[in-house]
Amino acid sequence: AHLIKFTLGPLVSCCLLLPRHAIAVCVVFCALKAARALLAARCRAGPGKLRVMIVGDSFAPKVDGPRFFAEHTIRQLVEDGHEVHVYCSNGDATIGPELQGASVTRGLGIEVFPSHSITLPSPRFISAMATFKPHIVHLLDTHPGCIGFLLICWVLAVPAVISHHSRVDLYSVAVCHDLPKHAWGRFAALAIVRIFPRVMRALFLLFFPLASGHLLLDPSQKRQPWFFRLPNVRPWSSACDCRCQFHPKWRDTAVRLKLSGGRPDLPLVIFVGRLSPEKQVSKLAELVQTVNAPGQPECCRFAIIGDGPSIDEIKRGVGHRRDVYLAGILVGEELYRAYASADLLFSPTITGTLDLARHFLDTS
Repeated sequence: AHLIKFTLGPLVSCCLLLPRHAIAVCVVFCALKAARALLAARCRAGPGKLRVMIVGDSFAPKVDGPRFFAEHTIRQLVEDGHEVHVYCSNGDATIGPELQGASVTRGLGIEVFPSHSITLPSPRFISAMATFKPHIVHLLDTHPGCIGFLLICWVLAVPAVISHHSRVDLYSVAVCHDLPKHAWGRFAALAIVRIFPRVMRALFLLFFPLASGHLLLDPSQKRQPWFFRLPNVRPWSSACDCRCQFHPKWRDTAVRLKLSGGRPDLPLVIFVGRLSPEKQVSKLAELVQTVNAPGQPECCRFAIIGDGPSIDEIKRGVGHRRDVYLAGILVGEELYRAYASADLLFSPTITGTLDLARHFLDTS
């Protein structure tokens, strides 16, 4: 069955489609099969450490949850003695995965947001695979280009694992709400809402079985139809911080005083994340205006930690209020102290499974 499906079937089909070039088709096909077998033999994992190739663009200067997830994953793999090679299209050696100990190949990509590009399959990716000879490829970003990388890995017989950090179909619908600001926005928004989710779901159903495994950051994702009957679908709930720095010991009176705007006696509610439409951050202003209604005594104070394309909208909505503190981007000890000094966490997103996994584990 394997011989018919992967050798005889494609060969006969090509000869029928191109009868005048049957000999050339056979030669090219045999060369591809030989190259595939050679690369598969070189990439076969043996005893000892692994060569892991990570594909995606969740690296600096991009700011979001998958970026920190990727950085911690690389750092932990390197500390365990594995070799890590990253294929991406953004950043440079001063801020990129090189700082975590990985080697990097940068290829073709398209910038969809400021500091956020989508890496696309290209011959450079195949060249990087042939040079690094990975035992396994980890596809970090689930987007349309991910299907191309998955097909290349499948043809070359290199195992590929996909980690699912968000609901791409719902994510696209949320993003489209910002498009009508542009001249072509209404048409694009309509196309995205009506067509893109269906196209993505069809692609998932068709191509996800080619992956060796799927890692879900939210176990509820397993109910999505494209994961039905797939044998190797597992939850990946390791959060982002492998060094367990999120701890109540970081509670700081001065930080609480600052984040609460001088009212540490009131409960402190924080939001941590990228301020963008697909995160449903518009609900932040709604929450503030509902909880601390005009003419009523204040119930709590709010601190919004993060930055993104919706920051101007947030400033217009609640930036002038004394019960809201806009902290900007916090990392490292500053973020640890902010979590430990707060009382409640508010996360309005329904599309970002990584947000929920990270927030729940970090706050707990």
